[in-house]
Amino acid sequence: MCTLFDCINMNCYYAIKLNPEQSLLIFGLLHAKRTLSWNDFVEIKHLTLGICLKHGVESTKLYKIQPDIREWIRHQKVSLEDLPSLLQWKPNPFTDFQCCIGDVITYRRYITPEIIINAGITFDELHDKYGVDEETMVLFRYPIESWIQLGMSESFIRNTFFKPEHWSLIFGKLTKEDVIQKIKISQRFK
Repeated sequence: MCTLFDCINMNCYYAIKLNPEQSLLIFGLLHAKRTLSWNDFVEIKHLTLGICLKHGVESTKLYKIQPDIREWIRHQKVSLEDLPSLLQWKPNPFTDFQCCIGDVITYRRYITPEIIINAGITFDELHDKYGVDEETMVLFRYPIESWIQLGMSESFIRNTFFKPEHWSLIFGKLTKEDVIQKIKISQRFK
């Protein structure tokens, strides 16, 4: 873990103070340093957010040295696998990482409902803009609660024809009325 004196503000330039073990693991014996800055990421090709997280540098501190997710992506310092650690950046898999719906399905292990919600993407947007329908919903393997959190509506359930095999893979043994009831209950708590 970083020491208590971990972030130093140097005229809007942030550096994270590293402990000796972190320094060796991140920079190596010959290049060990006491601090980590955005310049280090830009200058050192192999240095990534994932490496720093692996060695105990907290994502909140990494956010302070570069709060623009597009810069991390532009310099190839983050990947889709890092998404669960990037919540404070609020990355949008579609616009920031240029994912298509196939990528989101392929990387669903990293692009979780929490990531999608955190990015401000709604079910209507997934449906209308990115083409999520009853067939692709099956591929996401999200539980019903996640679809409801994303904003799946009562009208979508009522107006969409689901093949029985799709329905059972998405909603299990619940009936259409059971799903609608769950949606109504969740709306009461918003």
